Amino acid sequence: MFRSLKVLLVVILLFNLSCSKDSPEDNTPTDPTENPGSSENPNIDYDLVEITGTVDLGENLKGEELKVVGVADDYEVAENGDYIAGVTSMDKKVLFVENNNGDMLYASFVEDENQAINAETTAKVIFGMMPWTANTSFSDLSKILDEVKEKEQFIALVEAIEVAAKNNQSPLTDETVLSSFKSLLSSSSANEQQSMMRVQEVDYLVEPKINYENSNLLVNNDGTTTAAWGLEVLDYEDNTSLTGNLMLVGNQVSFPSIESVWDYFWNDGSATSMVFKKAEDLEIPLGYEGKYRMKFGGPMRGSSSLSIDAAFYNFYTSINDIFTAFGVKSDQYAPSIESCDGNIFGGLIDIYINALQEDELTVKFFLFELYEFSKSSLLELSRCSEYFSGMSDAVTSNKEKYLGHALRFLDAYSKVEISYKLGKKFGDMALLNNIDICRQVLDGEIYPCFKLVENPDIDDTVLAKDEQFKIDVSTELNITPEEETYPVGAKIHWEVIEGDGTLDSEITNVSSDGMAEVTFVAGEEEKQVIHASVRGEGGEVIDEVEYNLKVSEEVFDYEGTWLYQYSCWDGECRTEIKFIMDASGKSVSSEYRNRNPNDFSWNEWVDYHITYYLLYNSSNKTLRLTNNYYTSNVSYFQVDSVEQTEFIIRSEDPESTSYIRLVRL
Repeated sequence: MFRSLKVLLVVILLFNLSCSKDSPEDNTPTDPTENPGSSENPNIDYDLVEITGTVDLGENLKGEELKVVGVADDYEVAENGDYIAGVTSMDKKVLFVENNNGDMLYASFVEDENQAINAETTAKVIFGMMPWTANTSFSDLSKILDEVKEKEQFIALVEAIEVAAKNNQSPLTDETVLSSFKSLLSSSSANEQQSMMRVQEVDYLVEPKINYENSNLLVNNDGTTTAAWGLEVLDYEDNTSLTGNLMLVGNQVSFPSIESVWDYFWNDGSATSMVFKKAEDLEIPLGYEGKYRMKFGGPMRGSSSLSIDAAFYNFYTSINDIFTAFGVKSDQYAPSIESCDGNIFGGLIDIYINALQEDELTVKFFLFELYEFSKSSLLELSRCSEYFSGMSDAVTSNKEKYLGHALRFLDAYSKVEISYKLGKKFGDMALLNNIDICRQVLDGEIYPCFKLVENPDIDDTVLAKDEQFKIDVSTELNITPEEETYPVGAKIHWEVIEGDGTLDSEITNVSSDGMAEVTFVAGEEEKQVIHASVRGEGGEVIDEVEYNLKVSEEVFDYEGTWLYQYSCWDGECRTEIKFIMDASGKSVSSEYRNRNPNDFSWNEWVDYHITYYLLYNSSNKTLRLTNNYYTSNVSYFQVDSVEQTEFIIRSEDPESTSYIRLVRL
């Protein structure tokens, strides 16, 4: 039970933020390490900055029994508590005070050339070493610490640390200190009674954002995800890989103030409460216009090489978060197989990958393996030159001691039984799905890959000379996405390749419903052939459909007043629509009336702002009636003669007396 509780909190703390190699730098002139090599003390190495201060000895501590531990070296404490230490130019600099047993009694961030070390500075370190601080610059963290130290729960934490130090006991193992720390984390600047931390959900988009510019695909990890996807681009036609496995890195996030921390972790805040830095676009050069298949591998979505690579990358950067929060940075954002950190963590990440494939990877499992590994690998990590960025000359034994103290903070955090968010990156990893999409580059623009689909109702339509007729073509995606989409804006080229008919436009665009249309005016020649096509940058035809129309000498006279009756039974109709048609078969006005349900008398005629269309097809002897509002409502009336004045469609059910009626008045 004890180990389970310990593991639970550590994993929560480990994954709250994504890793960034370059945290924002603190440019304030008060930084004591802006000019390294300034120390004249022979006990301070030339490349370190001298820091002086006093350790609070209280009533019981003896200076000669204490040491100040920095990442570069250990330093003696005088009888009165004074010390002189050397620090490097790391953004987050921490000094520990340990007793003869190697227990950490105090700690302090270095904020000035004269730095006191006491219970308050220790409380700041306990709060400020949590992994959510990984991407928060120390200048921003200092502002947060200045705000949080005013809270009564922080003051209680300081008092508990003072008591522990008085008893020569590490605050990281003191139950009163841990309880006070829990109370601090449970508090809220907006609601002091709130006892459980919770996180407002943030948005996750279905797929990354993809653009095209200067012959390059630009892929961005859109939304608020901090986890990385695996990505491979393939030629759609032959499915050959054009890129190999790539990594689409996640966004970065940091907190500028204590309010932003509380808003995100405790209150009803959202992603807007944080500072998101969008990841840079992944730029993929393309050699030609065409169709490109894009496969995204979610890091927890199967055993494909894309998913495995994404999992490896996310696991590594998650591990790196905790070292960043300790003020320790790797020289690399992700390791190569040959690098020492790659070799060190390679075996651990293999364990994670195997657990993932066996569906056994849990938050507790992840943290337990990481914590146990870190404790047993301190020497190897300390020897790795790719960690402790800019500190390769520091003594290995001191780096090992520094990491040992830092890991004790993780051990302490794990004992705080409280409901944390289980880590933003870890949660994001679980939310990223495998995505298989296609993008098509046409004439310098990018669209979902599509093909043209002809309208089966158009082919073989018979028109009269000079008759206007709408011709349309639809689009169908080569790979159907989870959300309905169309290649909106794609150019469709129209051409009369046979016959003397004309078009009102040579190019139209695909609309939001996936359709493109053009108006055709029939000529005199009997055969009319129209092509709709998709063309490349050089004008070459990529896809096309063909419509064959006929022009008949038999002319149907649309012009005049028509009456359309429906909801008819036993010779009585409930609704009538009256419209006036022009010579092209398009109504210029319409009105309707209904029967009064009480006495079955007709109500007054009312203007009806709907356009009706009539189209006669002499090849199959039908008259089609449609309108521009109820586009799916199409009626086909059988035509015996072009002089016919009444057309009726009766129910196919022999027992029904229902019908609809169209009358030329």
